[in-house]
Amino acid sequence: MTKVQLLCDFDLINNKNSYSIAELVASVDNLSVKYLLNYQVLDAEFCAKYILNDYCATCNEDTYICTGDVLNKQKHINQAALLEACVKYGCFE
Repeated sequence: MTKVQLLCDFDLINNKNSYSIAELVASVDNLSVKYLLNYQVLDAEFCAKYILNDYCATCNEDTYICTGDVLNKQKHINQAALLEACVKYGCFE
């Protein structure tokens, strides 16, 4: 069995766009929402499940992140895909 190395915010900042969704999910409890959103390439499902659902909120400021913020920072995600993922994971503004 392979041991998973947990990531921290320092890893996200210093290794932009370097980690897979699986690696990020494994470490999600150790990571800041704003660093995830700003320094990694995320998919719509990850954003709906972890970024927009307050699951990973480390401070009150994180709870104010909205779909517009996600679409602005993750330009490869389109609005329809994000809306579909939000319906699936129950995150609504």
